[in-house]
Amino acid sequence: MARSGQSADRRSPAGAISKAASCLLLALTAEVAFAQRAVRLDTAGREWVPRNAAFEVVITPPILAEEGRPAFLLGATDITDLFRRTVLGYAYRPELMRLPLGEIQLAVYLVTPGGDWLELGRLPLKVLRAGGFETATATPRLDVTADDLLSTGSARPQGSARERVNLQVDFQGALARSGWSLEPRFNVVGASLDSNALRFAQLGEDAPQVDLSSYSLALRRGGGSLQLGQQVYGEQRHLIRSFSGRGLQLRVPLVTRLLDVSIAAMSGSQIVGWDNPTGLGTQDHRILTGVVGLDLVPARPGALRLEGSFLDGSILPLAGFNQGAVTDAEESRGWGVRLLASTASQRVRFEGGWARSRFTNPPDPSLSQGEAVVKVEPETRDARYLDLSLGLVQRQTKKGRSVNLSLALRHARVEPQYRSVTAPLQADRQEDSAELAALLGSVTAQASYTLAEDNLDRIPSILTTRTRRAAGNLSLPLRDVFAATGGGAIWLPSISYTLDRTHQFGTAVPDNGDFTAPFVPDQVSLNQTGSFDWNAGRFRAGLRLGLSDQDNRQPERERADLRVFTSGVSLAGSPATGLDLGLEAAREQSENLEFEQETETLRYGLNITWQVSKAVSFSSLLSWTESEDHPFTRASEAWNADAQIAWRFDLRKTERHGFGGRLFARYVVQDANSRDSFTGVLPGARSWRVSSGLSLSLF
Repeated sequence: MARSGQSADRRSPAGAISKAASCLLLALTAEVAFAQRAVRLDTAGREWVPRNAAFEVVITPPILAEEGRPAFLLGATDITDLFRRTVLGYAYRPELMRLPLGEIQLAVYLVTPGGDWLELGRLPLKVLRAGGFETATATPRLDVTADDLLSTGSARPQGSARERVNLQVDFQGALARSGWSLEPRFNVVGASLDSNALRFAQLGEDAPQVDLSSYSLALRRGGGSLQLGQQVYGEQRHLIRSFSGRGLQLRVPLVTRLLDVSIAAMSGSQIVGWDNPTGLGTQDHRILTGVVGLDLVPARPGALRLEGSFLDGSILPLAGFNQGAVTDAEESRGWGVRLLASTASQRVRFEGGWARSRFTNPPDPSLSQGEAVVKVEPETRDARYLDLSLGLVQRQTKKGRSVNLSLALRHARVEPQYRSVTAPLQADRQEDSAELAALLGSVTAQASYTLAEDNLDRIPSILTTRTRRAAGNLSLPLRDVFAATGGGAIWLPSISYTLDRTHQFGTAVPDNGDFTAPFVPDQVSLNQTGSFDWNAGRFRAGLRLGLSDQDNRQPERERADLRVFTSGVSLAGSPATGLDLGLEAAREQSENLEFEQETETLRYGLNITWQVSKAVSFSSLLSWTESEDHPFTRASEAWNADAQIAWRFDLRKTERHGFGGRLFARYVVQDANSRDSFTGVLPGARSWRVSSGLSLSLF
């Protein structure tokens, strides 16, 4: 009976609960024991190891036989059998399998006698790549485009009997080892037609059809760097600012990075091609510049920074690679200082700079053409600027909307005849401005006022011009405003309004300048634009209004005014998946008060974009324009249609290997004619063209 009673007790609810509690206690005890184990990776002090390196996993306290056995997973691969037991832990045997490249995780488990896998830890393992690099990436890309594979019609361009084939090779890479990094990058372009060559405007038919567009090599360590190739350098506004050229640049941080020095030697203009790889091959077409910077608040770099800059540059009258120009040889030497300061919250920011430049315009026989010209004397002049930004209000309302109010004050003065070969700017000018910007949730407003004046030396024979400009804009998304208050606002528009008024006038008639009062400018320009935009799900609508008024006030020219009024509507939407439609209509009416003439122009447009499938797309643009004046003297109308269908394919085996491309066919037709009240209907022009093309992207 007693045994029967004990059996009954085991089957009772109380017995089951007791047994479950015991099991839970044992499990918790085991988890605590496992959690107390420490797992570390011993690589003999190396952060990065080679592929054939031996390392050891140390587990303390050691795993006892009755507790189970260890297991090791490298990524998703079980490599337990590649370890051997040592005194301290488990050593990896690289002779059995070389380690995979890159950064991976080694997971360490305890496999209990019952078959449970309990994780003891995860250890980062960093394996060097080929050449001993910690990281090595390469992203090559080849794009080939062939146009006019099938082309006909009266608009077929001259010289297109040969298909236009263009290619572009782009390579970007990065190598890193022991704190050093090397970042190469280059871009090469090619064209089958001479007129499409990169330097055709500069060299004509001698331009290489496959040419180097840009390249750069950057070697970095910590905050220092050495760069060769395309450069963008300079932040001193009046001396050198964002100057682009090919050259060499070195940056070195000193004194625990509180002091930094950078120098650069660059070409005097943007250059491309293979024949001047450093950009320094032409002696009189070089820029030498540098900056010494000091952070005066070590605890917060940038809080108070002082910079000193120098420049020694000369440029030759060389036309750019992409356009011709009449230029002159120039030289300038200068130096400048720049001060930056800001509070920790960035509510107050200041930037100021001063520069002095000595400019020389040496004789250029190619411009003088043997004629006697007055020698230009060297001039040493100054320039300065001050920018102050104040965050007057920066907070959030109880409903989480941002409230910001900021004020920006700016001053700049460039003395007469000031010139720097690397900072294109207008000399003999002073400008002062103030700008107030406000933000309340999604509502924004901005207002600014600018005063400008030239002829700073007040030379009586030179016209002195003053400019007064007031501008403002307001953006009011009514839907967001009323939605924030809980109101229904689905059909409310977003409203924007812009006002710009500029008054430019001469202060007096210059002495001995053959000026008369009607030729001294005095003009007020007023431009206003407004827009209303609705967005209801897949459909959009817009209304645009604009008014421009040019008021001439000089004597005898009071009627030489011009007014332009514009209006337009747009409708767009996606009635079906993958289909986008857009319709636009605009009207422009201009009035010339001096000649009592009005001109009216109407424009209509329809665009269609249809993603037929994942690979096939269709797009079309139709437009029509009609214009006539009153009283009727001339009228014209023109329309054009452009339709294109394309098939995109992608045959990549992986994300980075393989090729893809696009095959397209295009049809364009244009028609234009005009009527003149004196000669009647003028001959019109109609053209059409069918073309096709193929573009391939490799790698």
